[in-house]
Formats: sequence, C-alpha cells, structure tokens
Amino acid sequence: MPHNKLKIIAGILAAVIVNSMAGNAFAQAFDFRSLTVSEGLPHGQISDIIQRSDGYIWIGTAASGVAKYDGQNYTVFDESDGLKNDMISKLFEDSSGNLWVSTYDGGVSRLEGHRFVHPFEDHELDSVHVLSIFEAPDRTLWFTTVDHGIFLYDGENIEQITEEDGLIHNTVWDVYWDEDGTIWIATHHGLSLLQNGSITNYDADSGISGEKIFRIADVDGEKWMATNRGITIFNGEDIRTITEINGRELAYVYDLIRASDGKVWVGMENSGIYWYEEGEFTHITRAEGLVSNYIYRLYEDSEHNVWIATDERGISIFRGEKFRFYTTANGLMNNEILSLYRDENLTWIGTSAGIQTYSGSTFTTLSIPQELSNDQYIWDIVKMPDGSMLFLTDHSTIFRYDGQNFENYSEYLGLSGWAFDLKVDSEGILWIGTDAGLYRLMDGQLEHFGRDDGLPGIVIYHIFESREGDIWVSTSSGAGWFDGEKFTSVGIEDGLGHYNVNYITQDSYGDFWIGTSAGVTHYRPAGADSEPFVRNFGKADGMRLPETLFLWFDNNDRLWQGTNGGIHHFDVARYRQTDEMHIEHHRLSTHGIGVETMHKTVLSDSAGTAWFGTMNGILRVDPDIELHDNGPPKVVFDDILLNGNSIKMSDEYRFEPGSIQQNPDSDVVFPHGSNTLRFMFTALEYLYPEKTEFRYRLEGFDDDWNRTTQNQSSTYTNLRPGNYSYIVQAKNGGSEWSDDFRSFDFAIAKPFWYSYWFWSLILISFALLITGFIRIRVNYLERDKLNRLVDEQTRSIREALEEKEVLIKEVHHRVKNNLAVIYSMLDLQTNYLEDEKTLAVFEDSKLRVTSIALIHEKLYQNESLSKIEAGVYIPELVDVIIRSMEVRHQNIDCNVDVVDNLHLSLDQGIPCGLIINELVSNAYKHAFCETNNGEIHVGLCRKNNELILKISDNGKGLPENYSNGKSDSLGLILVNTLIKQLKAELTIDSGEHGTTFEIRFEKDGV
Repeated sequence: MPHNKLKIIAGILAAVIVNSMAGNAFAQAFDFRSLTVSEGLPHGQISDIIQRSDGYIWIGTAASGVAKYDGQNYTVFDESDGLKNDMISKLFEDSSGNLWVSTYDGGVSRLEGHRFVHPFEDHELDSVHVLSIFEAPDRTLWFTTVDHGIFLYDGENIEQITEEDGLIHNTVWDVYWDEDGTIWIATHHGLSLLQNGSITNYDADSGISGEKIFRIADVDGEKWMATNRGITIFNGEDIRTITEINGRELAYVYDLIRASDGKVWVGMENSGIYWYEEGEFTHITRAEGLVSNYIYRLYEDSEHNVWIATDERGISIFRGEKFRFYTTANGLMNNEILSLYRDENLTWIGTSAGIQTYSGSTFTTLSIPQELSNDQYIWDIVKMPDGSMLFLTDHSTIFRYDGQNFENYSEYLGLSGWAFDLKVDSEGILWIGTDAGLYRLMDGQLEHFGRDDGLPGIVIYHIFESREGDIWVSTSSGAGWFDGEKFTSVGIEDGLGHYNVNYITQDSYGDFWIGTSAGVTHYRPAGADSEPFVRNFGKADGMRLPETLFLWFDNNDRLWQGTNGGIHHFDVARYRQTDEMHIEHHRLSTHGIGVETMHKTVLSDSAGTAWFGTMNGILRVDPDIELHDNGPPKVVFDDILLNGNSIKMSDEYRFEPGSIQQNPDSDVVFPHGSNTLRFMFTALEYLYPEKTEFRYRLEGFDDDWNRTTQNQSSTYTNLRPGNYSYIVQAKNGGSEWSDDFRSFDFAIAKPFWYSYWFWSLILISFALLITGFIRIRVNYLERDKLNRLVDEQTRSIREALEEKEVLIKEVHHRVKNNLAVIYSMLDLQTNYLEDEKTLAVFEDSKLRVTSIALIHEKLYQNESLSKIEAGVYIPELVDVIIRSMEVRHQNIDCNVDVVDNLHLSLDQGIPCGLIINELVSNAYKHAFCETNNGEIHVGLCRKNNELILKISDNGKGLPENYSNGKSDSLGLILVNTLIKQLKAELTIDSGEHGTTFEIRFEKDGV
C-alpha cells in the first residue's frame, strides 16, 4: 500500500496551533425570544411592560405610544387615540381592570373603550411627569412623579406627599408595601420609610450604595434596591451593598425583580443582566443572547416568563435553560458546525473553517497545512485505536493526525470514491462509507463491499454499530446491516417510508429508528417467532420538515431528530404505552421554519446532555430540564366579521374582542341570507407562538373538529337558520388541547318564510287561491257550457236561418214567378182590349206588377234577403218604366241619381218602387202631352238618418185645381197610401217649370 511521506514535524506545531483561549467555562448563549423593530415592535426603546388581566401584554415605548401584544401581532395606541404624547413612562392596571398610562410631562390617561381619556384635566396631576403608578392595599392609587412627590387618589379626592411631609426627595421612582405595613419609597436622593404616619430617611451617608434608588424588591425578607451604583440590601436594620460582581464594577442598576423560581434578576444600564441563584451570579449580555446590554425594565408575566425591556433594541423573553447555543461570540472559530466527536479528554469540533478542540477550559484551533489541502471543511471526525484522529474534508479526502503531524490517509489507503462517513467500531475496525460502496479496514487490509455483496445501495451516508455488534448502513436505496457474514436489507418494499436513508440509531429496547428523507421509521427485525415490524412517521404526524439529518435518544426515552428546519423530539415512552406518537417541533431560530442542523453532527456527554451541530453554532440540549411549559395558551377572539364588516364595535351585537364569548346578556342573532361569517382568533402565547396550533368547530354545522391548523381564522358562508356555537381550542408544542376553550354563541335568524304569520298568510293565500281557482273553474265550466249551448243554438239558428233563407228565396222566387204569371195574364188580356182607357189601366197594372216583381227578383239574387241596394234597384226599375213608355214615341230623358251604398229594407223598398213607378209613369203620360221632349229626374239621397226621394219633370205641371190627397186618380191615391205606409212627408212643387215630388222619410235600421 503506498504511503504518503508528507508529514508535519513537531517544529511546525506552533503554526498548526493557530489560536488558544483560556477561560473558566465555555460561555454560552441562552434561549431568548427577541422582539425587535424588524419583527414588528413599534419602537426599540421600551419604557415599561405589563400584562393585563385578560392576558394581553402591553408595551410602553419611548416615542411610539403603547402597543397591545398577543404574541404575534401589535396594536398601537398613540396620540390619535387620545394620549397626550407618544413618550410613555409607565403602564398600570388597577384592581378594577382600568388601564392607566403616564406620558412624559403629560400626566396620566385612562383607557375607556378604545380611547384614552384624561380624568384629571383640572388638576396639576394632568401635566406632571408621572414615573410610576401603584395601588395601595386600601385600593388608593399612588402616582409618583418627577419633582412633585406622590399623589394619592381614592376615586374622588387627591392628596399629595412631598418633602414638606418628610420625603427625602420629591422625585419618586418606586413604592413597596411591606407585610407589616411599612411603606418603602425609593427616591432620587435616597430611601424614605413610612411607618405609623412618620417617615425615616436613608441616603448615601446611611450606607446606601447610590443616591438614586430606582427599584425595591423583597428577597427572602430583605429589600434589594437598584441604585445608580450597584445594589443595596437592607433588612430594616443593617445595610450592605454589592458594587461589583466577579471583578466587574456595577454602575446604574435600573431594575431588579425576584422571579417566581427564586432567581433575582438585575438589569443594568449598559452591562446586560445578572441573575442571582444559590449564592452565585450569572452574567448575561448580548454575547449570550440578549438583544441589547442597555436594560431598563424587567417584568415577570403570569406564566412566569421574564421579559427584559431594553433602552435600545427591543425586548428579550427568557425561555429557560433547556436549550443553549455556543457561537463565535463564545469562542467558536466558526458557527457552521459540520462534525462533533468526544474522546475521554477533548471535544473535537469540525467547522467550515477548520478544527477546534475544547478541553473544558481551553480552545485550541487546528488547521490542515496548506501544503496538504486548502480545504478546511471538516465533515467527520473519528479516533483510531492507536489514538490518532481522522478528519474527512470537503473534497472527500481523509487526513490522519497523530497529535503532531498530518498525512493524506486516503492516498495511504488507496481509497477511491467520494467518502461520506467514517466509523470505528467496538473492535477498532474502520468503516468508510462512500459513493462507491462500503470499505472495511481490518488488520491493515482494505476490503470493499458493493451491491454484489448484498448492499441495498452503493451510496453510503451513515454507518452505525448496533448493540449486537452488527454494522448498519444508511444508503440511497434503503438500509441494511452486516452480521459479519452477509448483508440484510430493508427498503420501500418492506414498508420503509423512503428509499433515501440518512441516519440510523437504536433504542434501549433494541428497536431501530431509521431516519429517511420522508421522516422516521420505527423498525424491528423479524424474530424467531415474529414478523418484522415497520411504522413510519412523517409530516402527517406533525413534522414540520421530514428530512432526517440525525437521530438521538436521551435517557428519558425521547428521540431527537435534526432537520434542516429545526429539531423534533418524539415522546417514544408515551408511544410505547398509548401507540400514539407525540411529536414536538423546536424552531430555535428567529427566521424561517427553524435552525438548520448538520448531517450526523450529534454527540452526548456523560451527563446525558446532547450537543447538536447547526449552521448557527453548537446547540446544547439538556433533556432533564423540562421546557417552560405553561400548558395550552389562552385563546381569544380578535374579531368577528359579518360580510366583511367587523361587529366588535357594534351596539347591536355588543361583542368585545378578547372576551371569552359574547356578552351573556346579549342574544346574538345574525340576519338570514348573505351571511358570510369570519371568526378571527389568536392564542396568547409569548414564548413559542410558532408552535401554536388550533382546532375549531361550529356546533350546529360541523360534526367534528376541523383539522389542526396554524391559521388564525375560519370562514363559514350561507349558514342555515338555527342556533350555533363556534368553539376554538389551542395547544402549543407538547401541551394537550386547552380545556378552557373559547366559544361564541349566535343564531342565524329564520327568514320571513319561516315565520308563523308568513305561513298563515300562505295558508290564507292558498285557500283564496283554491277558492279563486274553483270559482274560475266553475266560471270556465259554466262559460264552456254556455258557449256549447250558444254554439248549439247558433247552429240551430243558422240552420233555421238557412232553411228560412231557402224558404224566403223560394217565396221570393214563387212570388216573382206568380207576378210574372199575373203580368203575362195582364199582357195577354191587353191583346183583347180595344178600349184605350181599359188598356191604359192594364198597362199601369203591368208596371205595378213589374215594380213588385223586380224587388223580389233582386232579393232573390241578393246575398241578403232583408235588404236591397237602392243604387241598383231604382235605376233598373226606371229603365223598365222607360222601356214600357217608349211606345208613346216621346223623346223624354230620364236621369237617375242615387247615392252609393244605400240599402232599403223590403218594407221601404216596395213602397218606394211603387211610388217611383206611379210618378214616373204619370210624368210620361201627363207632363208632356203637349210636347214630345222633356226631362224626368229621379233622385234618392240621405241626409243624416232621413231619406229624400225626389221625382221631378219639366213638363206642364199639375192642373190648377189639383189638391193633394183629393185626386181621384188611382195612381195618386196609391202614392198617398204608400207615403202613409212609409210615414213620409210629401211636398209637391208644380208650375210652368214642371212638377217636383219630394218625399222625406226616416231610414229604418237596415
């Protein structure tokens, strides 16, 4: 085997040991949660912190007003909300729940609703600078001021205590009521004790370490006082001081408190804090995790969390001593911790900048000589049986270090492939995991194992030795173990959660826990009488990120998993009892999902403490210290939105955010219809708000709890009418679900169609509708019946009319025929008459018959049997008369003028025709006897409802002795008779110009 001769001789050792630091202990960063301006805090200078009875934290700032804080969100109150100014001095809640705020030279304000009011506007107290506010045992409020002593307010009257009453100074910082009734008053120039109405004063001449006393706290019956020069301790008789700690001089101590766990916290002007416990002080500064060294106020909330308010960069909240970080501020050469190893004397630390050892008091930094490698990334560290150390670097080169010299061990071994892990087993055998399989260095021989030897995969990420002595390997294609003879594999086909395996460990029961890219698998190989057991845990079981980078079991049977987003711990002991795995995530970072841990970078010491390598330094975990578990956080409602509008200010609903539920005196009823309800809630969790989870349900709608979520709102739309109760619970990390759930009871109003009056109206309307329908139906049936009867009668009438028409036509036809027979008989008879007068009579009778027959002919031919058209009938009648008169050889013109569309009934048509016949024939016979020329005019016109029949000629006129109605002429007698039948009026105009007969009669209704 080739052997690299390059070695670093002992003389170069001084160049190898780059840095050596000595100290009493490895300084450490404590676990604080930081609240800064970058996380939303309105201002970095914090003047005061209190927690109100509803659980909210209120933060006073030096220039941005007051902030109400729920653990994640800030609500700011400033001058626009009624404050005198935004420079806050003090916050206080009295026993009645009133919040008092004092501002710089602005007196005090009291919060009423959502605005601050000024109850002492007419008093000096409204404009002085109030430093502190207290409530005495008798519930009197004490306001300590700058230069104005103390104001006492009993709710009605205000009294004042000043130097004139015996105070040592009028600027008062603090007041403390002792159990024996003594009142301790800290001022700007010493201490005043008020006992039984008298005041005793103590100043620097009395032994107090500084003139200015800012705070008084009781510690085991003694009063510890924060002064401008350290701490003064006074038991009522003796005074002693603490002006330096561990050689560091104390200057301004602005605050000190005695926490519920017994620690005394001391806040200093520019030197961070000390805590005092069991006779020892521990110093904590920015290097140990504080946001600032300028401490102004200390406060312990109801959950025993200590808040540290600074005068520079916000707030630090102490989260306990379970987790501590070690970083470059504490002596590390680099915060990127890539590997850890502990032997009996040293802790070896591999970083991205080289190697460090820690002896418990001294850091020693090593660097691989540049002649061998420029690469200082140390990915793995193991110790060989001969005491030499092996270091795996970034380019997969293994270097051996014997305490003095480095050599390229990869070249010495002739190793090929990219190395990922080194393991020295209990027999001193070196195992090397590479991307080309597994190598074993035994008895100086390097042996290779690949797929042909049974490996599940050739890329080896981690090598683990079980208690049985088997070698387990994590590969890119599952896990496997080597029992000295053969490999046995377990993969996806066997139930493994993922093919990519990163880490393997074993619990105290002998079961194996396999870390994969999808989480953790609990695996128990098959026994003589049992099948293998496989159960996977992943995101669905509560993991934030499932990619496993390392696994470690503590002495309490809890499994710790490192990921690239924080760490998880699995309560395996509980899992064995209940078969339910509880997984808790620890973020341990102010950004992202959580701190990024490094692959395989885990070790434990003899005390059972774990050391995890991260990108932010070394994380020390003491599993015996329980987390600061305050139980499930308190849930409060932030707001409730109805259709996007807040109801928290509504008088109608009277809901107040932060309350457990709605006003018990109020029945909350939301309108029916478009009701989109959004419930907004939060949990008052101040240490680990990122761990808070919620579940909720709407009783009356949801059958069970909705899935666990970190969302702080839920929305319901278009709820049906009814009663509902919205319930929300919270838990944090390892806590159970809160029994003290929050609920909001409400109802969705029934729509108007659910009301009794509506259904009564519907029933009435339905009854009216049915009644109306029945009536309409009856009417319809009656009309239908009537229509059928009318149709039948119409048919009958039509048939009867048709029969009547046929009959009438037949009558007209027969009358016409009979008249024709009469005419013919008269005509035949004339052939035998020789007497002229008799013949004339017969001719006249023939014309009269023709006139009547012509009407019946027209009626027979007409569509209507009840009327004839005068414009057709009269001209034809006149034409017949003219033709019968042409035998007289006279040249008579006869003009006929009848208006169009004039119809005459049978009762008026026959008389009119006979009258025309008589008068026209008379005119032919008598008007023109002395001449053969003349004119006859026949006219029929209509004026309104009156018909005017005119028959005129231009003959010789009537005889002078003619008297109407007295003529013995048959024709004129007939005319008069017909005129009476027509109920007409006859007018005769006769003279030399001729004769005109004008007959006026009313037209009938044809």
